[in-house]
Amino acid sequence: MKKFIVIFPAFFLVMSSSVMAQTLQSVAAVDFGSYDFGSSYNVQIQLGTDGNAAVIGTGVAFGGGESAGHIRVTEPDTGIVEVKCTTTAELTDPTATSLTIENIEIAVSTGVSFGNGSACDGIGGGDALATTIDMDANPDANIYIGGEISIPGAITLPTDHAYNTTGTGTPITISIITQ
Repeated sequence: MKKFIVIFPAFFLVMSSSVMAQTLQSVAAVDFGSYDFGSSYNVQIQLGTDGNAAVIGTGVAFGGGESAGHIRVTEPDTGIVEVKCTTTAELTDPTATSLTIENIEIAVSTGVSFGNGSACDGIGGGDALATTIDMDANPDANIYIGGEISIPGAITLPTDHAYNTTGTGTPITISIITQ
């Protein structure tokens, strides 16, 4: 079996404010875990904001090690915070086929299984909010991040068996706007 580990060591935070500054803590990186690939495969790897991964399809065995991304908004202490996020990200390796993370979603306070989070629709001015957070009711709000990788057929695996967003990869971008 071929084996590779999908890692996503960091995500990028875009912070802008119309009234107040924010304080954000990166608690955990998005990590899809490790997988053993058979000689042929067609699979979707779904990572919920609760940190649980599911493998849908054939030819791949899950090896564990997954975790949802997690950031904490500790400032402001009051008011409404709007959250937007990119729809896709890309895991790359110069020796391998790039993998797209799509269907990115977030959850506030408690992670949920894949498909039950708030969908990310982009970070542009006309893009829909993924969610809003009432900082009066939810101080030190936790935001959890998940997504999906589809691998419909043969790919070239990295020589070191690891993917990440460093170098030429594209990280998940989260936009936090204080009202």
